[in-house]
Amino acid sequence: YQIVGYEWLPIAAVMLFNFSFSSGLGPLAIVISNEVFNPELASI
Repeated sequence: YQIVGYEWLPIAAVMLFNFSFSSGLGPLAIVISNEVFNPELASI
């Protein structure tokens, strides 16, 4: 297929993924690991 005019779409998709991950699920994993595990394991 030759798709013309949508060269920006992959870049926009990656930017949207990075924004949504950094504002939602990314920091959540760090917070949960610090709350669930004991202090010796949380630093690993």
